[in-house]
Amino acid sequence: MILEVDENDINIFKENESYNINNNFTINSNKGLEKDTKISYSNIKVVVGLDFGIKYSGFSYCHVANSKEICSNDMWPGDTIRLKTNTVLQYDEEFNNVVYWGAPALAKKPKRRQNSKENPPVKLCLGQHDDSMTILPIDYKKAITDFLREIGKVIKERIECCWPTANYFENVLLVIAVPAKKYTPKEMAIMEECVFHANLVKERDSIKLQFITESEAAALYLVKNISPNVGGTIMIVDCDKNIVEITIRTLIGNDRLGEVTARIGEYCGSAFIDKEFMRFLRERFGTCAIDQLKENYNGQLQYMVQKFCQHAKEPFTGGDPEFSYVVDIEDTAPNLIRYVSEETRKIMEDNQWIIDIEYNDIKKMFDPVIDKIIRLIHIQISNIQENRSTVCLIGEFSENKYLQNRIKEEFGHRVNEILVLTLPTATVARGAVTYGLSVIDGLSVI
Repeated sequence: MILEVDENDINIFKENESYNINNNFTINSNKGLEKDTKISYSNIKVVVGLDFGIKYSGFSYCHVANSKEICSNDMWPGDTIRLKTNTVLQYDEEFNNVVYWGAPALAKKPKRRQNSKENPPVKLCLGQHDDSMTILPIDYKKAITDFLREIGKVIKERIECCWPTANYFENVLLVIAVPAKKYTPKEMAIMEECVFHANLVKERDSIKLQFITESEAAALYLVKNISPNVGGTIMIVDCDKNIVEITIRTLIGNDRLGEVTARIGEYCGSAFIDKEFMRFLRERFGTCAIDQLKENYNGQLQYMVQKFCQHAKEPFTGGDPEFSYVVDIEDTAPNLIRYVSEETRKIMEDNQWIIDIEYNDIKKMFDPVIDKIIRLIHIQISNIQENRSTVCLIGEFSENKYLQNRIKEEFGHRVNEILVLTLPTATVARGAVTYGLSVIDGLSVI
């Protein structure tokens, strides 16, 4: 249960170091990813791929009779229409019961100025924590189980809505994609235990539960959806919220990717644009004021960040100098008013508590982050022996047009092609579904 990534923890990790990924990833402590050919999946009608991420989670699903029709859920609590929701829980004062989960647990539109403090949200993580991370007073297994139970309710509702005759426990294969790191057998046993207690499987060692790493799920979906004319070296640029990871693989035939030949990554995902927005707010309202708002009314602060993402970060293309974003403090974070200095208060009262964030302000938030991504791609291109390769952009941040345009301008003349998959945010969940379908068919993948 980690509050956030340390802003100073910016480092490049390479293969065989702290971000090592075993390409023969055996993730189930009992079964691994090797399919027992004696097991029958004849009663499976639906495959669900759950992308259980450290920061964001989502799922996709597919009926086995229509394996090419993979759907991705985009409806979440609070009427949020997005392909993923925050991997966050909001508990009651005793930390016993879940009050909110997903995006509403992190960011809530204020109805009026609040007088009581909020409980801090619980962000989930399975694995080793270092001493610098803030741990909340709740058992992490309970938090993981509670989140899986809540998202499981949405999964079951979606399955029932699409296929009313399907029995979830009898006819559904669940494939969970987990962060791409080398988990210990103990950690995976804990994960299986949490899935069981969340009522997502009927038995602890159910054959209807499979695991795959995020990176392998993404690679599997990628190879199933790129043009058969693409060949040679494939550079996968996974632009996520926090980490941007670039891997180089070779295409074997038309339907398989070879092992990873190079991997590099850095903390320079889209969340760092949010941090630049926070820096902007601190300059406008004072560090002390923002810190107090975060400590006492973090939901309002996160709501302000959420609105910035929806109306400024996501639609920003870099091509319209007239683009701007207006923030109404009284509407988004009214409790901030009580913490600002007298000098700031006078200025903001004159402006009716409205700030106009102009094109250049937003561009300055993007450029340091995108510059790091471009530097990583340069490093990987220099590692490739052949002159030409295909670059595939996946992950949530890769949907941003400004990032796409910058990458195309920088590397369009140096690579064969730059591809962006449809719904790149759902790549991992869709790859998990693809893996589940291959397990049922008994195919050899990745």
